[in-house]
Amino acid sequence: MGNSLKAKISVLTLKRDISSDEAKVIKEALDKQTPKKPVLLMEGFSFTACPVCGTRTQTKYCPECGQCLDREV
Repeated sequence: MGNSLKAKISVLTLKRDISSDEAKVIKEALDKQTPKKPVLLMEGFSFTACPVCGTRTQTKYCPECGQCLDREV
């Protein structure tokens, strides 16, 4: 998540436009949209897992937790 976005969330929290719980939910949702490299399960094969929850997947988004996965090689 970019620093400017973190700053905006902090400002909104300080102004009491949103609660700290709401800011936490927003941050978690934004973090899930930041692509993360999948974990390679077996060298030489394309078996991968989500780096957040460990679910095996070949998709752009983890079907279990919703994490965006970076499929670019």
